[in-house]
Amino acid sequence: MWRSIFDQMKIRASLRQFLHNAAGVSAVEFALILPVMLTLLFGSVEIANILIADRKTANIASAAADLVAQAITINDGDMANIFFAADAIMQPFNPAFVSIVIASVTADAGGVTRVAWSDARNGTPYAPGTAYTLPLGLVGPNQSVIVAEVRYEYHSDLGELITGAVMLNDRFFLAPRRSISVTRTPG
Repeated sequence: MWRSIFDQMKIRASLRQFLHNAAGVSAVEFALILPVMLTLLFGSVEIANILIADRKTANIASAAADLVAQAITINDGDMANIFFAADAIMQPFNPAFVSIVIASVTADAGGVTRVAWSDARNGTPYAPGTAYTLPLGLVGPNQSVIVAEVRYEYHSDLGELITGAVMLNDRFFLAPRRSISVTRTPG
């Protein structure tokens, strides 16, 4: 009997000592907080990468429309150079996931807008003569505008936080600078 009372007192003393011991509290707190902190860190990196990719997508649309709008005529070699420039702008992100459609959209005397010509890489160009809806007031009768549409399919390098693709889109309009419209020639 005395032995069981002595054992119970010893267990209570050990339990009391264990509850008052603060030596491992920091390690336990660190173990609890570490997953949350790592998630915040990697989430911040992912959000920053998506924002950078979105800005690069907008830069591609702007640069493509600008390069075409500076020309009077444009040919296959010029378009290949524009697509090559788009790849350079997209670095360090994978340019294989960039889809670019460039079109010249003209308005007739009645203000009806149609595609004059279109080129694309990793996308489908518009057929000449296809109706194209522009924002109101963008072009007047017998005028034209260069349209660059860019889509980028962002894939996470980490793959844990964002498992699917995030689609980034941008569209840029620019009036031709040196002529009423930019003509497309083969070759």
